[in-house]
Parts: sequence; C-alpha cells; structure tokens
Amino acid sequence: MAVPANICVAWPSTVASIPSGWTRETALDARYILGAATGADTDLSTDRGATTHVHTSPSHTPTQNAHTHTTESPGNDVVGTILAGALGQIGPSPLHGHGPADSNPTTAVNNGITITVDAATNDLAYTEVIWITSTGAPTTLPSGCYAFFESDTLPSGWSRVTGDRYLKGAAAASNPAAPGGSNTHTHTSPAHTHTQVSHQHTATSDTPDSTQSLRGTTGTPIASTAHTHALTLVSNTATNQPVTTTINSGNGEPPFKKLNVVSASAPDLPTNIIALWLGTNGAIPTGWSRYTAMDGKWLKGANANGESGVTTGGSSQHNHTASDCQPTQDAHAHSISDPGPTGTAIATTSAAGSWPTPAHTHSGWTASSEVATNNAIGVTIDLCTADAALPKHRTVIYVQFSSVTPPVGPSIGGYTSYNWQWAFEQIEGGVTPETAARIARGDKRFFDGDPR
Repeated sequence: MAVPANICVAWPSTVASIPSGWTRETALDARYILGAATGADTDLSTDRGATTHVHTSPSHTPTQNAHTHTTESPGNDVVGTILAGALGQIGPSPLHGHGPADSNPTTAVNNGITITVDAATNDLAYTEVIWITSTGAPTTLPSGCYAFFESDTLPSGWSRVTGDRYLKGAAAASNPAAPGGSNTHTHTSPAHTHTQVSHQHTATSDTPDSTQSLRGTTGTPIASTAHTHALTLVSNTATNQPVTTTINSGNGEPPFKKLNVVSASAPDLPTNIIALWLGTNGAIPTGWSRYTAMDGKWLKGANANGESGVTTGGSSQHNHTASDCQPTQDAHAHSISDPGPTGTAIATTSAAGSWPTPAHTHSGWTASSEVATNNAIGVTIDLCTADAALPKHRTVIYVQFSSVTPPVGPSIGGYTSYNWQWAFEQIEGGVTPETAARIARGDKRFFDGDPR
C-alpha cells in the first residue's frame, strides 16, 4: 500500500538528503504547525501568528510621604525701625533674627505614568525540520523521518526524540538549524520618570533671638518681644529620578498536547503512526483517520513515559509580574515670602531711640534643602491580547494510520491467495523476487511462516 500523496512528516536532515518519493512542503518553511479546528481543512495559505508581542501596563502613581523644611533668619537685616523715644523699655533688637523652626508638613503629589513594555519574541523552544510530503509513490515512511505516536510502547525500530520542544519548519531553501527558542521569555521596559505637581509650605517663625533696652515714643506700636513671622515657602516642583521597572519572565506557550515525536531507524509504516495530512478533511485517504485529539492544539514533544496523549498545558494569553516602582527624589528647597511679624507692643518711653516696627521684614530667610520619600507601588502588566503570542504558523490535520485488511485473491490449490503487491508493500524492507513469486502463487509455506 502506497503512502498517499499529501501525507507529511518531518525531515531533520539536509535538503540534499530528502528521500526519493518525498518533496519539500515549502508552505511550512519557517512556520510552526497547529492542528486545524474540529472538522476544518488544512490551510497552508493563511499566515497566522506573529514574530513578537507586547503588553500594556496601567498607569501607576507612587504616593509620597509628607515632608517639612527648616526656616531661619540670621538677623542683622531688619527693615523698618522707629527712631524716637526714651531709653528704658525692653524690646526686640533692631538687629534680631529668628532661630530654626520647621515649616508645616506638605505632601507633594506625583503624576501617574504608563510604562512602555518592549516587544518580546514569540519563538517557542523549537527543533527545526524540513516538512516533506509523499508523492504517492513511497510504500513506507522514510528512515530517519520524524512522525508521532501516542502510546509509549513504540514500534520496533522507532525511538522518542526532541522532548519538550515544538517542531518548526526550517527557513526557505535552508537546511534545519540548531535548536533554539524558549518556552519562557522576558520583556524590557525603558526607564520612566514620574513628574511631580508643584507644592508649597507655610511656616511660623521662631520668636526673636535677641532683645535690648531701646527707646520709643510713648504710645507708638512696636514689634513685641515674642513676635513671629507667618512665612510662605514659595511653590517649587521637586524632581524625581528615573526608574527602570524589571519585568519578570513569563511562559508564553499556546494550548498544547504532548505526543511522542518518534524517529524511524529503517523505512516503516507501523499501525497507529501519526502524521500530517495537508489536504481537506473530506479527502483523508483510506487507511488513515483524523486524529481529533490534536484538533486546535499545538504539538509539544513528550519527554518521558506517561506524558504522550495525556499532558496538556499552555494558554491563549499570558502576563508577567514586575518589580515595584519607587522613584528617588532629588533634594529641593523653597524661597520664602515674609509678610511681616505678628505680635505688637506699645512703646512707653519718650527719649529718642529705635525699635523694630510692626511691619518689619527680614530678607535673609533660608529654608533647608530636603529629600521627600516616595512610597513603592506595584506595577501591573496586563494579559496580552488573545493569541498575540502565537508564533507564525499554519494549520494542518493530524491523521493516524490503521491496519488494512489485505485484498483476498482467488483460491489456489486449496489455499487462499493474497494480492502479492499488497503483501510486498506491507513487509518491512520489501521482499525478494523469489518470495514475491511464492506470494503470487499463494504458497502455503509462505503464509504458514514455513521457511522451506
């Protein structure tokens, strides 16, 4: 029995060594294979999948802890004094300053940002092969080819190969390259910077740091010895440093089922061997039946007994985890606005002298430089779009070979004769001309296994 045209197996060797009666299926060059949907035909013309995929990431906003600044005026620069009155009353020195005092706390606000997730490859862990199809002439699958078998009890001369890998067509006009790809992958993300909203503080200064007996005109308002200044720390926008988010590895395998990928040590066509059918569902040849367990599935090579026909996995979507985002902030300070003191007294002396006025200000205010602390926040990576991570592929039908009852010929000498051509095709490695003649005659000794 011939192997029908459009039966396809994998050839792991060179173009030059493709066996006679088999031709390269170029539609599967550089492509993975997916079992066609239930009842669907093979489709070798529609390109599906892509070489890379990306993910989105929702905007995230680190919160910040409240922070303060220390304000201070060194003195010696009081603006505004009264120059009349008599010695005797105690008041602020015209040269007074104000010691350190903390501003009121303020929590600055960071702006949210959506990080960019760079594209990652869709290549799975693969073994490259040349997909070859029968011309209709061969009577067996060629020695060295790759086909598939569900049972772990393999036919004689066949052995398991390429465990935990997918099969991928070699590049056009090329021999198969070394195995490559990976069933896991990572994405990178460029550094991102959270800008911050401008913020300000208010502050109440300390009381004067020096007093003396000065002069003032009776009844004239002066700054009290306990006066303070209600300060404003002018708005400033702090700067956050860039953050690089690490995106952790994820598994991008599609929905798969494991089968034993097997290789023949000699030409053979064993019962229950599984191959590809590159025609329509309605034209599956006699002796072969659709292997529906692979409908809509990706084939991944079994790596040990107990996996083939049992182990499934993968998904049409996947996502990743990512490191938290915690921007470091640069130090920042504020300039200070001084509207004048709060707190006045009345001068009671009459000789000439000087007192700070109720409207005096200081020009030497300083505010400390501070680094506010941002809190860490989790970064979320969304699921990729359904099927976005599928590598470039085309769809095929998996078919399984079954035993075929030999055609019955006429009775010869009281024994049933069988079609000698069928018998010739079924016996591994062919038969000698002498044996073929005996088959044609319906030789009882041949069918009884008598070597005489």
